[in-house]
Amino acid sequence: MTLTRDCPRLTAPRVAGFAALVLMLTACASPGLRSASKPSESSAPQPSAAPAPRASLSESAPLPPEQLPDGCASAVPSALTPVERLGVLGQACARGMRALAPSPRVATLPAGGTLALPFNISDASRCLRAAAAGAAGVQALELAVVDSSDRVLGADRLAGGVALANREGPICVAHAGDYRAIIRAVQGKGEVALQVWQAE
Repeated sequence: MTLTRDCPRLTAPRVAGFAALVLMLTACASPGLRSASKPSESSAPQPSAAPAPRASLSESAPLPPEQLPDGCASAVPSALTPVERLGVLGQACARGMRALAPSPRVATLPAGGTLALPFNISDASRCLRAAAAGAAGVQALELAVVDSSDRVLGADRLAGGVALANREGPICVAHAGDYRAIIRAVQGKGEVALQVWQAE
């Protein structure tokens, strides 16, 4: 006897009885049933491979160091008076320094006019910086720091109403003595303010 219902061809042996035939029919009628077996290890839940949560950068990252004042003169507002602009320059470019003059030297200069601020250095180990600011009518300023022999120790010539000596950093003198900061209105005319600071 041959059975062909959705299962491999099975031929019942002639000697098999009715019980053998029933078993074969049951196997073919229920091909989707699986015998109970141990769950595969591959199907068992596995530990998560995702990394542990990291702390927020805002909590662990250190604060950036304070910038050095190089290029500080570029951020001075142009709408201020010369004395106000000079005050902003001092805060931005002469941090950790004290003004050598009780108040800025102020004058109204014609085109080509000059203004000098004499000062004395008693401790040559402390470097200095000079700055000047002009009114809106001053298109270009020239600033120089000279010693008693008129030797230039630092200078700046810049289009615009501010000048800083030196722009790269403070001026360090070789010895104590008398010095001068001199400002000249290269182009234009108007009020200018001048000050010198020394490291404390």
